[in-house]
Amino acid sequence: MIAVRRVAILCGVLLLGTAAEAALASVMSDFQARLAQTAWSLQTVEGILRAQPLSQVAVPTPDALASQLTLLSENVSALAAASSSRATDEQRKTMAEGLKGMATHLKDLSALAMHRGLTVTASTLLSLESSCRAAIASL
Repeated sequence: MIAVRRVAILCGVLLLGTAAEAALASVMSDFQARLAQTAWSLQTVEGILRAQPLSQVAVPTPDALASQLTLLSENVSALAAASSSRATDEQRKTMAEGLKGMATHLKDLSALAMHRGLTVTASTLLSLESSCRAAIASL
């Protein structure tokens, strides 16, 4: 009876260890999936921005761009939240690289928006860039 109990305890401990590894893998796979969605959203925003004419006066944000910025904001918030979760050193390094690339792209898009007279959009993009940089610092 004692041997059966020991085997049951050992199986339980092994199961918990496997569940912890799966949880860490899940954090990383969730982060990578959200990063892919964010990259797609950035490409869409860039396409909309490039379709806008150059302007030296402030112009309102088009509805299509506003909706994409909302989606982009949600994705960046989710990335920042995911980066604050428990992860290994290697996973944190991968997250930091992804966030750094995202922040650079956001800064470039902000400059593009400024050249199109979309000052509110540029401000939003710079705010998202700051969020990415803050998430990197928290890693």
